[in-house]
Amino acid sequence: MPLDFSSHRPKEQRLARWSGLIDAGVAFALALATALSAWCAYQSNLWSGDMINHYSAAGQTRAKASLLSVQAQQIQASDVGVFVHYAAAISEGNHDLATFLYHRFRPEMRHAVDAWNATKPLVNPNAPATPFGMPAYSIAQSKESARLNALADQQVQEAQRANRISDRFVLLTVFFAMVLFFAGIAPRFASVFGHLAFNALALGVLVIATISMLLLPRA
Repeated sequence: MPLDFSSHRPKEQRLARWSGLIDAGVAFALALATALSAWCAYQSNLWSGDMINHYSAAGQTRAKASLLSVQAQQIQASDVGVFVHYAAAISEGNHDLATFLYHRFRPEMRHAVDAWNATKPLVNPNAPATPFGMPAYSIAQSKESARLNALADQQVQEAQRANRISDRFVLLTVFFAMVLFFAGIAPRFASVFGHLAFNALALGVLVIATISMLLLPRA
């Protein structure tokens, strides 16, 4: 008695129809994956340029901060030198010299010395040893150096963020290349199931990669 394969034909026909629909979708997916891969490469290059700019700006900011730090150290050394002579004049009772040196202090140093003298350091054992520990003592260059160092840290963080985003766009180009690979080998399978499986895999990777790309910031 001959075998009847007619019951399997509708299933094969349905699979063939689905295969045709997926083939049409994959043809569109191939074009889309190619375009999106190029777009991701473009975005990666932009973010890499942004990273370089932030690192360059951070380097320049660090250099300015270092210069100001050196200037602050020089100013403090000068303050210390004048104050040593001022303190010696006070201890020797040479008020004329002490007054002369007092008026040679920077305004910030003079305020610190006034605040320090108000603590009566000659008779008060709890008074600070020098005016350099007083809150009134400040050096503008030192404050500006600290601000620039903080700015440089922020610029480095921005550079690192740009680098991470650039790397993610590079990774997405790999996923889009996987789409092209899966879609390219699908027709080589004689089995309808193999054909469908690899085409569906290509479409799935495309959807995931596209959603991931849309969630990334653009330069």
